Amino acid sequence: MKRKVIVAVSAFCLLFAAAAHAENAAGQFSAEIYGGAGVGAPTGSYPGASSNADTVFNFGALCGYTVIDNLALIGGVEYASKPMVLKYSLDSEKDTFKLHYYDFLLGARYFATDGFYFEGGLFYGLKAGDQKA
Repeated sequence: MKRKVIVAVSAFCLLFAAAAHAENAAGQFSAEIYGGAGVGAPTGSYPGASSNADTVFNFGALCGYTVIDNLALIGGVEYASKPMVLKYSLDSEKDTFKLHYYDFLLGARYFATDGFYFEGGLFYGLKAGDQKA
């Protein structure tokens, strides 16, 4: 089932990729492919352990349809890797958990000015593969 959803969303985005453009006028389709990397610092508590920041990365595709000038409905899918490092205080051991997700986005994007926008919506992640230590 997960593969069918991923394939369907990816196909949806690829259909609109041919119509990608830079305008924000009503009735226009848009598409983008993106990637990123950064630093993630998990929060919360785990008995006898502390967490450290580590590198994270993601890549994905997003497509949208501008319903009125400067307001677009968007949908997309991305793959994200989010390592988490735990240091145990009892025996000074360190474990790195590699967390992988397929993230799905449905929402809206408001273009305030050229190159600057606000975005909001529903963001849902599914586990991808095994979570390994």
